This record gives sequence, C-alpha cells and structure tokens, in this order.
Amino acid sequence: NELESKEKLTDKQTETLNDLRIKSTQNEISEGAKTYCKRWLKQKLYGRYMPLDNKYVNKGLEVEEEAFTLLAVVLGLGMVFKNEERRSNDYMSGECDLDLPKYQGKKTIIDNKASWSLETFPMFDDKPDQKYYWQGQGYMELWDAEQFLLCYTLIDCPIHILEKELKWIENENDRQQKASNLIFTTKSWIEAKEKFFPNAEDYEFIEIPKEKRVKTFVIDRNNNDICRIRDKAKLCGEYINTLIK
Repeated sequence: NELESKEKLTDKQTETLNDLRIKSTQNEISEGAKTYCKRWLKQKLYGRYMPLDNKYVNKGLEVEEEAFTLLAVVLGLGMVFKNEERRSNDYMSGECDLDLPKYQGKKTIIDNKASWSLETFPMFDDKPDQKYYWQGQGYMELWDAEQFLLCYTLIDCPIHILEKELKWIENENDRQQKASNLIFTTKSWIEAKEKFFPNAEDYEFIEIPKEKRVKTFVIDRNNNDICRIRDKAKLCGEYINTLIK
C-alpha cells in the first residue's frame, strides 16, 4: 500500500504498539492495537496530529540538559551530547537520547525519563516498565547496539511550572507540602520557600543525593523479541490496509 510504504511509526507510536502487542496472540493484534491503528490512520489520511502537551512532557523537555548532566556525573559517561538523528527501517522509527559507541565495553543506547515527582520516581523498582523494554529493543535494532539503559532522573521542578502547580493553593503549609514532592535539592527548596510559602511552618527538608536521583535499568538486546516487533508491525500494516479498502 502506498500510504503504508511512505509512513513509518514514530518512536512513541512504536512504543504504544509494542505495549499492546504483548497482550495479543501470536498471529493477531489486540482490540487495543486495532483502536490505535484506527486513530493513527485518521490522523494520516486527514493531516491531523494531536501533540503531547501536558505538564509532565513540558517538565521533561525543560530539564533535559540538566538530566543528561546528572547522568554523565552519576554513571561516569564523561561529556555527552544529545542524539539528534532519527533512524527508521521498514518496521520502526525512533530517536534515542544518547548514543554511546562504548560504555562498559558495549555499544549502548540511553533513553532518559524525567520523573515528575518523588512519588512517580521508581527508586526501589527492580523491573522496568514493559513498554520501555520494547522501545529499547527497537532502539538497539536501529542503532545496532548491544544494550539499552533506561534511565529515570529526578530533577527539580522548574520554578515557573511549580508556580502553576501552587497557584490555586492558598494555605502556605499546603503549598509547602505540595512542593516537597517536586523539589529535591536544597538550593531549589530555598528559592521556592522564599517565593511561594515564606510563612509556612518549619519543615525539615531533606536533600536527595544525586546518586539517589538516577535509577537505571540495563536491558540486553534480544533478537527474538526484535523479530516479534517486526511480525507485529506487519500485522498492524495488514490491518490498516483492510481499513483503507
């Protein structure tokens, strides 16, 4: 199909479909995947696109450089530069965050997830989110890498985003409580307290050390799972063709 040959899935679309694929059987796609394909096709046919625009995404974009610096320090990466290249093949497309020719002796891809709050930071988790596992397999195929580091970073909420979070909270003690889950360094805490809750009750702020503000999951390349991604992408393409017909 001409449309199918021209349009490739973005990394976010690949991530979503890969998450859905593990719930489906070997030779068919799930109802959730079909719903996603329908939505994707409507956007492509009629030139509509719904961008991700929420506070979680906005924070991630704003703290990206600071997150990379934190990763470089904690993981001993040296000087790193964000990858700006998008790669594609017949089944997937993506743009990883960091491409390291050698890390601990292996060709490595790194993707950073900036956690919104301490509550959402997987400090004590021992397994990665499955959808990111499949995203990592796709990146390793596109960059011919041996391992994927899924890294979560805990970076202070930018002051103007924090201001929006506290805007409708009148009580300064409540403001302080809200901010305590979004700020992790003493420097940012002092700035926030002076600006948003200077008269709040005494609060013992505990700074979180930088090494505790990085959580890394190491995912090895699995060629069998990469083949499964290709198979599922083919099935999605076949289903999209039935919708077009």
